[in-house]
Amino acid sequence: MLRSTSVRRSSEALCNSAWRGVSRFCPTTSTGETTRYLDRVLWPLCRIHPTAGLYMGAVSIMEETGWTFYDSLIVSAAAARCPVLFTEDLQTGRVVRGVEIRNPFV
Repeated sequence: MLRSTSVRRSSEALCNSAWRGVSRFCPTTSTGETTRYLDRVLWPLCRIHPTAGLYMGAVSIMEETGWTFYDSLIVSAAAARCPVLFTEDLQTGRVVRGVEIRNPFV
């Protein structure tokens, strides 16, 4: 459940953090090495790849809920495959696009 959305949501953040972290410890990291990382590690983990529909859904959810774009993007990705989204950042108990939001700590 959570894997699809968390991997999708964090792909941009992961790439950015990984690039900064790798380049800090290994300043000779090339864009070719980053591309190989994306091809061999990140993309095989993704179950939901970005599409125009994913982003348009996020914009629609953002308008409907007032949430940030990135939070809306998580829910948009979850709507493709996950009936339940576990997060402490959104309104627990709310259902958006068929996805029930649950706080695992409540």
